[in-house]
Amino acid sequence: MAKHIICCLVLAHKNLSQIERLCLRLNHDDIRVIVHLDKKMSVRRSDINRLEHMPNVNIHPTRHSCFL
Repeated sequence: MAKHIICCLVLAHKNLSQIERLCLRLNHDDIRVIVHLDKKMSVRRSDINRLEHMPNVNIHPTRHSCFL
């Protein structure tokens, strides 16, 4: 039987600590989280590293300016 994986795309515009808490809650073997950090968002490399070292979390490699 095939294993099902849930993928979540998170568009982050501010409050990186909230994004970090969300990623911790979504931590599961069957869940993959992709985080897009908006280009307008000021973020330190150390904060990005904290997210990157979380299991099942990937940071989108290019940052784009998004409008919702």
